Amino acid sequence: MKAVFKRELRSYFTGMTGYIFCFLLLMIVGIYTYFNNVNNLLVNFEVSLGTASYLFLMLAIPILSMRVIAEERRQNTDKLLYSLPLSSFQIVIGKFLAMTVVFAIPLSVVSVYPVILAGYGAVPIATCYSTITAFFLLGSSMLAIGMFMSSITDNQIIAAISTFLIIAVNYFVSAYAGNVSGSARATLLIVSCLIAALALIIYVMTRHIPLSAAAAVVLEGLLVTIYFVKRAWLENLVYDMISAISAFKRLNVFVNDMFDLSGLVFYLSLTGLFVFFTILSFEKRRWS
Repeated sequence: MKAVFKRELRSYFTGMTGYIFCFLLLMIVGIYTYFNNVNNLLVNFEVSLGTASYLFLMLAIPILSMRVIAEERRQNTDKLLYSLPLSSFQIVIGKFLAMTVVFAIPLSVVSVYPVILAGYGAVPIATCYSTITAFFLLGSSMLAIGMFMSSITDNQIIAAISTFLIIAVNYFVSAYAGNVSGSARATLLIVSCLIAALALIIYVMTRHIPLSAAAAVVLEGLLVTIYFVKRAWLENLVYDMISAISAFKRLNVFVNDMFDLSGLVFYLSLTGLFVFFTILSFEKRRWS
């Protein structure tokens, strides 16, 4: 795993990917810091970081994660990885840790900003660093999603676009969740679409039509049963679901001066889930 980690980390800085990623993070956070904290004399650095998060994550995360496995598959160098005396878990973890280190390098520079600003006003240091911690975990979870998308294709552009869309949908859906109808009928329609998407993901990962079809039928049957038996359970369910899975909404809790342990657990769980999905995808490719 150590060899994979070193090789992957070195590759980011022998090319331009690592430098572009670091530049984007420092530029975007720097712009928001200047306008909010320097120009408008706002002491809350966490507000600048929270505001910059969606733009940075949608632009930079796809750039960093798109090549992590897709490029290996395109160049057929993944066969060299399969020949190593390492498990799929060790290979995937080595690659993921390399990405998080690249992410941590410019973020460590950003972490100095609250200290500098504290020399000019009463900056809430504890809130700033809890938000930075949440921002790092949020970014790591998005990197895990990007790595998974890279593992199911050999095209970097497709991996980048799909990662961008997932991050964008998560942000904008949570921002406009209050406009979604809370009726049971609307919930039935939306959740049915989600079940279809889940069945598609299962098929992409397993290439097993009966398994994906069975999952769709069972979940859809359960949903329809609830709709006719306990329709009240479905009212406002979509809003509650979006609030529960919204990564950006959880970051706003830290920005608003509240340390949310459940938010940290959510980010860690999301990261672990998609790392696990990547391991399954990698293992399937290994033996196919």
